[in-house]
Amino acid sequence: MLLAWRLLLNPWFKQFDYAVFDCDGVILDSNEIKTQAFRESLPEQPEDLVDELVSYHQATGGISRYVKLEYFFKNLKGEADDSKCRDLVEEALELFGTYCYESLVSCDEILGVRNTLTNLTAASIPMAVVSGAAEHELCRIFEVRGLSEYFEYVLGSPKTKIENMKWLKEQGFLCGNGVFFGDSRSDLDAAQYFGLEFVFVRGRSEWEDGDAKCQELGCRVVDNFESARSVLGEF
Repeated sequence: MLLAWRLLLNPWFKQFDYAVFDCDGVILDSNEIKTQAFRESLPEQPEDLVDELVSYHQATGGISRYVKLEYFFKNLKGEADDSKCRDLVEEALELFGTYCYESLVSCDEILGVRNTLTNLTAASIPMAVVSGAAEHELCRIFEVRGLSEYFEYVLGSPKTKIENMKWLKEQGFLCGNGVFFGDSRSDLDAAQYFGLEFVFVRGRSEWEDGDAKCQELGCRVVDNFESARSVLGEF
Protein backbone atom coordinates (compact mmCIF):
# COMPACT_ATOMS: atom_id res chain seq x y z
CA MET A 1 0.00 0.00 0.00
CA LEU A 2 2.80 2.41 0.88
CA LEU A 3 4.53 1.79 -2.47
CA ALA A 4 1.33 2.43 -4.42
CA TRP A 5 0.68 5.59 -2.39
CA ARG A 6 4.18 6.89 -3.12
CA LEU A 7 3.71 6.13 -6.81
CA LEU A 8 0.42 8.01 -6.92
CA LEU A 9 2.15 11.02 -5.41
CA ASN A 10 4.98 10.95 -7.95
CA PRO A 11 4.69 14.26 -9.81
CA TRP A 12 5.71 12.74 -13.14
CA PHE A 13 3.53 9.60 -13.17
CA LYS A 14 0.61 11.41 -11.58
CA GLN A 15 -0.20 13.08 -14.91
CA PHE A 16 -0.81 9.80 -16.78
CA ASP A 17 -4.01 7.79 -17.08
CA TYR A 18 -2.46 4.83 -18.94
CA ALA A 19 0.85 3.49 -20.27
CA VAL A 20 1.80 1.77 -23.53
CA PHE A 21 4.92 -0.39 -23.91
CA ASP A 22 6.80 -1.74 -26.88
CA CYS A 23 8.18 -5.24 -26.23
CA ASP A 24 11.58 -5.89 -27.82
CA GLY A 25 14.23 -3.78 -26.12
CA VAL A 26 11.69 -2.33 -23.68
CA ILE A 27 10.23 -5.32 -21.83
CA LEU A 28 12.39 -8.16 -23.18
CA ASP A 29 16.09 -7.91 -23.96
CA SER A 30 15.40 -9.35 -27.37
CA ASN A 31 16.55 -6.98 -30.09
CA GLU A 32 19.68 -9.01 -30.81
CA ILE A 33 17.57 -12.17 -30.90
CA LYS A 34 15.28 -10.66 -33.53
CA THR A 35 18.28 -9.56 -35.59
CA GLN A 36 19.77 -13.07 -35.45
CA ALA A 37 16.37 -14.52 -36.34
CA PHE A 38 16.59 -12.97 -39.80
CA ARG A 39 19.87 -14.80 -40.36
CA GLU A 40 18.40 -18.05 -39.04
CA SER A 41 15.36 -17.72 -41.31
CA LEU A 42 17.46 -17.35 -44.49
CA PRO A 43 20.12 -20.08 -44.14
CA GLU A 44 20.66 -20.67 -47.86
CA GLN A 45 20.54 -17.05 -49.02
CA PRO A 46 23.62 -14.99 -50.03
CA GLU A 47 25.31 -13.60 -46.93
CA ASP A 48 25.80 -10.13 -48.41
CA LEU A 49 22.06 -9.80 -49.11
CA VAL A 50 21.18 -11.05 -45.63
CA ASP A 51 23.55 -8.41 -44.24
CA GLU A 52 21.63 -5.79 -46.23
CA LEU A 53 18.37 -7.08 -44.78
CA VAL A 54 19.77 -6.91 -41.24
CA SER A 55 20.79 -3.28 -41.83
CA TYR A 56 17.31 -2.54 -43.17
CA HIS A 57 15.76 -4.27 -40.16
CA GLN A 58 17.84 -2.28 -37.68
CA ALA A 59 16.98 0.99 -39.43
CA THR A 60 13.23 0.21 -39.37
CA GLY A 61 12.64 -1.15 -35.88
CA GLY A 62 9.10 -2.08 -34.89
CA ILE A 63 7.92 -3.06 -38.38
CA SER A 64 6.50 -6.53 -39.06
CA ARG A 65 8.92 -9.32 -39.97
CA TYR A 66 6.61 -10.16 -42.90
CA VAL A 67 7.20 -6.73 -44.44
CA LYS A 68 10.95 -7.09 -44.01
CA LEU A 69 11.14 -10.61 -45.45
CA GLU A 70 8.97 -9.56 -48.37
CA TYR A 71 11.40 -6.66 -48.90
CA PHE A 72 14.26 -9.18 -48.93
CA PHE A 73 12.79 -11.40 -51.62
CA LYS A 74 11.22 -8.67 -53.76
CA ASN A 75 13.73 -5.84 -53.48
CA LEU A 76 17.03 -7.49 -52.63
CA LYS A 77 16.59 -10.81 -54.46
CA GLY A 78 14.44 -9.38 -57.24
CA GLU A 79 11.80 -12.11 -57.13
CA ALA A 80 9.12 -11.05 -59.64
CA ASP A 81 6.77 -14.02 -59.23
CA ASP A 82 4.31 -12.99 -56.47
CA SER A 83 3.23 -16.55 -55.77
CA LYS A 84 6.79 -17.80 -55.40
CA CYS A 85 7.64 -14.77 -53.26
CA ARG A 86 4.77 -15.56 -50.87
CA ASP A 87 5.96 -19.16 -50.55
CA LEU A 88 9.52 -18.07 -49.82
CA VAL A 89 8.33 -15.56 -47.24
CA GLU A 90 6.12 -18.16 -45.52
CA GLU A 91 9.00 -20.63 -45.36
CA ALA A 92 11.28 -17.99 -43.84
CA LEU A 93 8.57 -16.90 -41.39
CA GLU A 94 8.26 -20.44 -40.05
CA LEU A 95 11.99 -20.62 -39.33
CA PHE A 96 11.94 -17.12 -37.87
CA GLY A 97 9.04 -17.91 -35.54
CA THR A 98 10.56 -21.16 -34.28
CA TYR A 99 13.88 -19.50 -33.47
CA CYS A 100 12.22 -16.51 -31.80
CA TYR A 101 9.87 -18.48 -29.59
CA GLU A 102 12.57 -20.78 -28.29
CA SER A 103 14.81 -17.79 -27.52
CA LEU A 104 12.25 -15.32 -26.16
CA VAL A 105 10.70 -17.59 -23.54
CA SER A 106 14.04 -17.59 -21.70
CA CYS A 107 15.81 -14.33 -22.58
CA ASP A 108 16.51 -11.62 -20.00
CA GLU A 109 14.07 -8.83 -19.26
CA ILE A 110 15.08 -5.17 -19.41
CA LEU A 111 16.51 -4.19 -16.04
CA GLY A 112 13.83 -2.98 -13.63
CA VAL A 113 10.87 -3.49 -15.97
CA ARG A 114 9.16 -6.18 -13.86
CA ASN A 115 9.19 -3.94 -10.76
CA THR A 116 7.86 -1.06 -12.83
CA LEU A 117 4.97 -3.17 -14.17
CA THR A 118 4.17 -4.37 -10.65
CA ASN A 119 4.18 -0.84 -9.26
CA LEU A 120 2.06 0.60 -12.08
CA THR A 121 -0.44 -2.22 -11.56
CA ALA A 122 -0.54 -1.42 -7.82
CA ALA A 123 -1.29 2.19 -8.71
CA SER A 124 -4.18 1.10 -11.00
CA ILE A 125 -2.55 2.55 -14.13
CA PRO A 126 -3.81 0.40 -17.06
CA MET A 127 -1.19 -0.83 -19.51
CA ALA A 128 -1.05 -2.20 -23.06
CA VAL A 129 1.67 -3.65 -25.26
CA VAL A 130 1.89 -2.43 -28.86
CA SER A 131 4.67 -4.28 -30.67
CA GLY A 132 5.85 -5.07 -34.16
CA ALA A 133 6.24 -8.73 -33.15
CA ALA A 134 3.76 -11.35 -34.30
CA GLU A 135 0.76 -11.02 -31.97
CA HIS A 136 -0.01 -14.74 -31.60
CA GLU A 137 3.62 -15.46 -30.74
CA LEU A 138 3.84 -12.53 -28.34
CA CYS A 139 0.73 -13.61 -26.43
CA ARG A 140 2.14 -17.12 -25.98
CA ILE A 141 5.47 -15.80 -24.74
CA PHE A 142 3.82 -13.41 -22.29
CA GLU A 143 1.67 -16.23 -20.91
CA VAL A 144 4.68 -18.48 -20.39
CA ARG A 145 6.71 -15.70 -18.75
CA GLY A 146 3.88 -14.53 -16.49
CA LEU A 147 3.71 -11.09 -18.10
CA SER A 148 0.13 -11.22 -19.41
CA GLU A 149 -1.35 -10.35 -16.02
CA TYR A 150 0.05 -6.83 -16.19
CA PHE A 151 -1.60 -5.81 -19.47
CA GLU A 152 -5.15 -5.21 -20.58
CA TYR A 153 -4.09 -5.69 -24.21
CA VAL A 154 -1.12 -7.35 -25.94
CA LEU A 155 -1.13 -6.32 -29.60
CA GLY A 156 1.27 -6.99 -32.48
CA SER A 157 1.56 -7.66 -36.20
CA PRO A 158 0.19 -8.21 -38.78
CA LYS A 159 -1.38 -4.85 -37.88
CA THR A 160 0.96 -1.88 -37.70
CA LYS A 161 1.51 0.00 -34.46
CA ILE A 162 -0.62 2.89 -35.72
CA GLU A 163 -3.44 0.49 -36.63
CA ASN A 164 -3.26 -1.18 -33.22
CA MET A 165 -3.25 2.20 -31.47
CA LYS A 166 -6.33 3.21 -33.48
CA TRP A 167 -8.02 0.02 -32.30
CA LEU A 168 -7.10 0.82 -28.68
CA LYS A 169 -8.64 4.23 -29.13
CA GLU A 170 -11.85 2.64 -30.41
CA GLN A 171 -11.93 0.47 -27.27
CA GLY A 172 -11.72 3.58 -25.11
CA PHE A 173 -8.24 2.73 -23.81
CA LEU A 174 -6.50 5.89 -25.03
CA CYS A 175 -8.49 8.21 -22.78
CA GLY A 176 -6.76 11.08 -21.03
CA ASN A 177 -2.99 11.46 -20.88
CA GLY A 178 -0.73 8.56 -21.81
CA VAL A 179 2.94 7.63 -21.94
CA PHE A 180 4.63 5.35 -24.49
CA PHE A 181 7.82 3.51 -23.52
CA GLY A 182 9.64 2.57 -26.74
CA ASP A 183 13.01 2.09 -28.36
CA SER A 184 12.44 2.74 -32.05
CA ARG A 185 11.32 5.40 -34.51
CA SER A 186 8.05 3.54 -35.07
CA ASP A 187 7.34 3.83 -31.33
CA LEU A 188 8.00 7.56 -31.41
CA ASP A 189 5.79 7.94 -34.49
CA ALA A 190 2.92 6.09 -32.78
CA ALA A 191 3.29 8.17 -29.62
CA GLN A 192 3.29 11.44 -31.57
CA TYR A 193 0.35 10.40 -33.77
CA PHE A 194 -1.85 9.88 -30.72
CA GLY A 195 -0.41 12.60 -28.50
CA LEU A 196 1.31 10.39 -25.90
CA GLU A 197 4.46 11.43 -24.11
CA PHE A 198 7.37 9.36 -25.38
CA VAL A 199 10.13 7.87 -23.23
CA PHE A 200 13.06 6.46 -25.20
CA VAL A 201 14.43 3.30 -23.56
CA ARG A 202 17.81 3.32 -25.22
CA GLY A 203 19.92 0.74 -23.36
CA ARG A 204 19.31 -2.14 -25.80
CA SER A 205 17.93 -0.13 -28.71
CA GLU A 206 19.24 -0.48 -32.28
CA TRP A 207 17.88 2.96 -33.29
CA GLU A 208 21.13 4.71 -34.22
CA ASP A 209 19.91 8.30 -34.19
CA GLY A 210 17.42 7.82 -31.37
CA ASP A 211 19.36 9.92 -28.88
CA ALA A 212 19.71 12.84 -31.28
CA LYS A 213 16.06 12.73 -32.38
CA CYS A 214 14.71 12.50 -28.83
CA GLN A 215 17.00 15.29 -27.66
CA GLU A 216 15.74 17.45 -30.54
CA LEU A 217 12.12 16.79 -29.52
CA GLY A 218 12.72 17.09 -25.78
CA CYS A 219 11.69 13.47 -25.06
CA ARG A 220 12.89 11.79 -21.88
CA VAL A 221 15.67 9.24 -22.40
CA VAL A 222 16.47 6.34 -20.02
CA ASP A 223 18.85 3.40 -20.28
CA ASN A 224 16.49 0.98 -18.51
CA PHE A 225 13.80 1.05 -15.83
CA GLU A 226 16.25 0.86 -12.96
CA SER A 227 18.21 3.91 -14.11
CA ALA A 228 14.92 5.61 -15.01
CA ARG A 229 14.36 6.35 -11.34
CA SER A 230 16.93 9.13 -11.51
CA VAL A 231 15.16 10.65 -14.54
CA LEU A 232 11.48 10.04 -13.76
CA GLY A 233 11.55 9.67 -9.99
CA GLU A 234 10.59 6.74 -7.77
CA PHE A 235 8.09 4.35 -9.39
